[in-house]
Amino acid sequence: MFKLHHIDIWINKIEESIKFYELLGFSKIKEIDNKEQNKKIILMELDDLILEMKYHYENKCIHNKANCNDNKVFGLSVKDIQKSIGHIKSNNLTNEKINIKEGILGQQYFLIHDPNGILIEIIEEK
Repeated sequence: MFKLHHIDIWINKIEESIKFYELLGFSKIKEIDNKEQNKKIILMELDDLILEMKYHYENKCIHNKANCNDNKVFGLSVKDIQKSIGHIKSNNLTNEKINIKEGILGQQYFLIHDPNGILIEIIEEK
C-alpha cells in the first residue's frame, strides 16, 4: 500500500545544497520562494524519489515552533488516501486528528508522527 515518495530536509545553505545533490544525480524540478511564510522550497528528483529542501529566512518555524534545522520528514505515497487513512485508524497507528491538505504539487496529503516523533507525510499519487 505504501511506497517511499519523498524526503524532506531543512537546509541552511541553498546553493551548496543544490550543487551537492546535483552531483549525486538529482535534478531541480521546482523552486518556490515564499518570504511571507519564511521559507524557500527547492524540489529535486532522482528516479522516482523527490527531495524537498526547505530554507528558512529566519530560524523561526511558523507551523511547529521547532528549530528549523530539527525537522525530519519522509513521505510515503499511496494510490488511495482514504484507504490509507482507514488502514492507519484500523491498526491504531496514531491518535492524532488526520487533516487532508493539498500540497505544492497539487496532491492531497496528511501528516502523522511515528512513535519517535518523526513526521510521516502520506501523499496520494496522481
